[in-house]
This record gives sequence, structure tokens and C-alpha cells, in this order.
Amino acid sequence: NMPIMDGLTSMQYILNDYPEIPVLIISSLTTEGALTTFEALELGAFDYVAKPAGTVSSNIYIVGREIIQKIKVAYKSANKKSIRERIKRRNASLQPNKVAPVRKADISQSAGLSKIVVIGISTGGPGTLMEVLPMLPSDLKAAVIVIQHMPPSFTSSFAKRLADACKIPFKEA
Repeated sequence: NMPIMDGLTSMQYILNDYPEIPVLIISSLTTEGALTTFEALELGAFDYVAKPAGTVSSNIYIVGREIIQKIKVAYKSANKKSIRERIKRRNASLQPNKVAPVRKADISQSAGLSKIVVIGISTGGPGTLMEVLPMLPSDLKAAVIVIQHMPPSFTSSFAKRLADACKIPFKEA
């Protein structure tokens, strides 16, 4: 909610000129805020922090420690490999007709599962999960359980994004 351009547009300008800068999104806890947050993550944002009280947060100090912690993690993880990957991912997301159709696994395959994969993640997780999970094959003989630390109002939107991006069935639990 800025006067001249929105946050996604400004982030794209920033990352275009300075792709090595990890961008931390601070977003409201609304459904619309969640969708915008995940768009930002797909475009190359490092991570996000949920505002404690909607769009206008006069009490942002409540999440001050979380913001500081995520800035420190972003600084430590900003290495040459991650920068190249973020640039590549951002450029790929800006080319609309490059997305291959996603084929979902048949739900009846679940009877043949022989393993369980558990992924627990927090800071930097949404972007990483959007990179890793879509790479899993549709015939994976394992149940995948993802535990992502995020506000409850974001989990539904994130689960839907993962379901659209993955070749295996995915839903919020």
C-alpha cells in the first residue's frame, strides 16, 4: 500500500537493479496479503514477516525480533549460489509461457506408498519449498509431510499454491 506503486512492483525494480539484495516482505494477515506475499516469494523475495494488525500496523514493534532475526538469516544466506538461483528463478517467473503443465498423481496410488518424507522449515521456507516440492515426481512412493512455520491465515493460500505447482497431491492439514 504505497502511493506510487505497489510492493511487488517496487520489489521487481529493486531485484532488477540489485539482484544480490535479499528482500524481506512485511505483509498483512489478510487473504489478499497472503496471495501477494506468495507472489513476492515466487518473484525472488527471500522471506516474509506477517504484520501483527492488518494493513496499517502502528504496533509493528511486536514483530521486531522476528524482523531482525530474518534480516540476519537473509544476510548470512546471501551467497553467490543463492543469488544466481534467485535471478534465474525470478527471470523464469517473468516469462509467462515457459510453465509446463503439471500432471497430478492419481490418488489411488497412495496405497503403494512405502516411505514418509518429513520436511520442517521456517525462515526462507516458502521460497525453498516452491523450488523443491514441484521437482518431486508424480510417481513418488512416499507420503510428503511439510511443516512450515507461518501464521495460520497464510497456510491455506500457501497449500493451494503448492497444490497447483506440485505433481503430487498436496493439501493443508
